[in-house]
Amino acid sequence: MSKRFSILVLIPFTLVCSTASAQTHVFKVGGTGGLTSIQAAVDAAGDGDLILIRPGSYAAFSASGKSVSILPTPSFSVSISGECHVEALPTGRTMLVGGFSCTTASGSTSALVVRYNDGAIVLREAQFLGPAGDYAPPAVRLLDNDIVVANGCSFTGLSSGSYFGRGGTGMIARRSNFASYGSSFTGGNGGGVINCNSFYWGYDGADGGDGFQSPEGFLFAASSTFRGGNGGAGGPDDYDPFTGIYTPAGTDGDGGNGVFLGSLPPTVLDPHIERQQSSFTGGLDGGYMGSCGYAGSPGQGIKVSNGSVGTVTAGVRTISLQSLAYESSVIQLTASGASGERVYLMFSQFPDFQYDASLAGCRLLRQPMLASNLSIGTIPPSGTLQTPILLRRLPPSDETGTFMVQAAFVAPNGAVQLSNGTAIALVDIGVSLN
Repeated sequence: MSKRFSILVLIPFTLVCSTASAQTHVFKVGGTGGLTSIQAAVDAAGDGDLILIRPGSYAAFSASGKSVSILPTPSFSVSISGECHVEALPTGRTMLVGGFSCTTASGSTSALVVRYNDGAIVLREAQFLGPAGDYAPPAVRLLDNDIVVANGCSFTGLSSGSYFGRGGTGMIARRSNFASYGSSFTGGNGGGVINCNSFYWGYDGADGGDGFQSPEGFLFAASSTFRGGNGGAGGPDDYDPFTGIYTPAGTDGDGGNGVFLGSLPPTVLDPHIERQQSSFTGGLDGGYMGSCGYAGSPGQGIKVSNGSVGTVTAGVRTISLQSLAYESSVIQLTASGASGERVYLMFSQFPDFQYDASLAGCRLLRQPMLASNLSIGTIPPSGTLQTPILLRRLPPSDETGTFMVQAAFVAPNGAVQLSNGTAIALVDIGVSLN
């Protein structure tokens, strides 16, 4: 498999993209002339291709070993049912996935599994809803990944549909480098007795699910929210005068944790979190339901079994731009930071993941930060810079290309801080986006 190279020079209001000769293609799913399933498009696609999904509901897909980006056509709604898999992406590749909602089709599967990837998986503006139950998997599972990035996504464990099932977990990440920007992680509520129902005397309420669990690995969380689910209410006590049997009241379920860090027993590799302007909230115990049982315990914002937690005190710096655009088109870019900071925008097809405390963030691009990138502007007193960027043509042989994007904010005193990292897919002007 040949590697693709990029040389990107940013001049004010202009992005110039150049790649080595390699044909890439755009595949359509749904509608007139489109493939009938996402999986059919994944099977047909090659490395570096783009799949555009027309509005509708689709079955889950599995992508392995190729950097195929998957996005909906602009301004349309796409829903996916089942367990999606993204696996075995090679080093130096980027896969952009998002813009849709994905819901598990059963109580024994997740909505998304991301595993064994050496390249970068970027999730954008997507919603993932998982199952509930005592042994249910989380909405999303990460396992053995070098680079996973989430922008504006939600990961939600389902609240229990039974009286005494445990709430679902938003995400479990094992041995993965994961950066979350503006995303939410929510545990589902545990099941319990409603209004002290006398048919369930002595029953214990179920625990709420955790928003995020990390037995081992690294999490960088900026402007993200983590909330545990509420516990379910325990049942009332009961005395049967005919038998003389007394049944004590049940116990309320415990609230889930915003984050559960570590494992029981601990693993060899302790997990670590760096948090930046993010919120962590534990769920309530089941007594919030008006329980007649014994009190449970509320969840913790961050519960550490083993591992460590760090705090980035610098304020968050952000950029936002659309995930899909034509070459040679003008798009709007928004940058938020401190007044007087100059913004240097960086594009690359070579992803990386390095947490750098001196830059208050994660370096997600494998290139010099400022050497080949000119400033696109200065943050005004309002704190928000909005500027147009002109995208130039892709090479004639390519219909599409996916790029990692990040910005460096440079203060008047020379201090540098990194923004969130994201990705954009560019499409040849001759290819319809619908």
